[in-house]
Amino acid sequence: MPEPIVVAVATDSNFVKQTGALLARLASSHVGEAVDVFVHGDDLDSHEIEGLRKCGLGRIAINIVDMNEVLPKSHALRSRLPTRLPNVSSFRLALAEVLPDQDRVIYLDADTLVRASLRPLWEIDLGQRAVGAVKDAGFPWMATAIDWRRHVLQPENPYFNSGVLLISLKQWRLREVGSEAFELLRHNDFRFGDQCALNVALQDDWLPLPP
Repeated sequence: MPEPIVVAVATDSNFVKQTGALLARLASSHVGEAVDVFVHGDDLDSHEIEGLRKCGLGRIAINIVDMNEVLPKSHALRSRLPTRLPNVSSFRLALAEVLPDQDRVIYLDADTLVRASLRPLWEIDLGQRAVGAVKDAGFPWMATAIDWRRHVLQPENPYFNSGVLLISLKQWRLREVGSEAFELLRHNDFRFGDQCALNVALQDDWLPLPP
């Protein structure tokens, strides 16, 4: 029996409908497959939580994680996040802390549309890299999205989109990727927030995935 696919998504009341659509498509695309989904929710009410659980159609395991308990607003990681960014922006960076028992996870933005099984993505070998991602379609190079001189980057290096990530949490923890990205956010006004911070933290040390 193949190991379950582990998926993480972060949401709040502003994106709960999109998250419901994501969960429903996950369920319909993985009939007969084991999928464990961790929904990292910020200030969701009981009605929203129950609605998200129903979107799994009884086919996939949906775990609603109350981020106010796991990562309270007083937590050191959250305190590093600029006030201009929503709380949910911090959750992707804190996956290693929020999922301590997991070694691998697929992170999906709440507005991602799943059209087929994620098994081929899940089984990609990352080697020693912490992240697999797709080069951004609109901003494909570091020079198009980040002040590459300030961060001592190669301008021609590819820039990835962080809306879909295959993450080795083991390598992520070893390299303290989340903490480094939080620190970068704290001291820089990035154009695309934590996506830029992750690109700087990982630079060109990530595995390009097929679009």
